[in-house]
This record gives sequence, C-alpha cells and structure tokens, in this order.
Amino acid sequence: MATTEPYFDLVKTGASSWSAVLVQNGKPVTTARTNRAAHPSTSVAVSATHDWTQRFPRLAIALVALSIFAASVTAEIEYLRQTGHLLR
Repeated sequence: MATTEPYFDLVKTGASSWSAVLVQNGKPVTTARTNRAAHPSTSVAVSATHDWTQRFPRLAIALVALSIFAASVTAEIEYLRQTGHLLR
C-alpha cells in the first residue's frame, strides 16, 4: 500500500549541507529548508553581531546596579560636604 501523506527526504547538497525536500506521492514537491553546518570562522562573526547586553545579561544588570550604587554614594558624600560634615 502506497502512502499518500507528505514526508521530508534529506538530500545532500554539498560537503556539509543537507536540504529537506518535501515528497508527496513519490515526487519531490518543494524545498522546505536548508540545514548547513557552520564554518568555524563564522561562529565568531555571528556572535559578534550581538550586543554585549544580549550576550551577558547578568553582567549588564550588575553594572546598572553598581552605577546606581556609585551615584547614590557620590550624592551622599556631596550632601555631607555641603552640610559641613567632612569625612576624614
């Protein structure tokens, strides 16, 4: 009994790339997607396109918290200097 449901068949299109081909009734219909292996040099280039805040979200949060803390300490020191209390 022949199956009439569509399915995907993998076809090798290069040294490290495969293409999924939709097959229905024994005949290829369309190319669904291509799955290529990343070249070692492209993995660095792809990761370089992301912003540092996307790559290191905890570091970004820590830097924001540290800057808020530094601003509050600076404001407190300036307030104490203006009121006459010198920190020595």
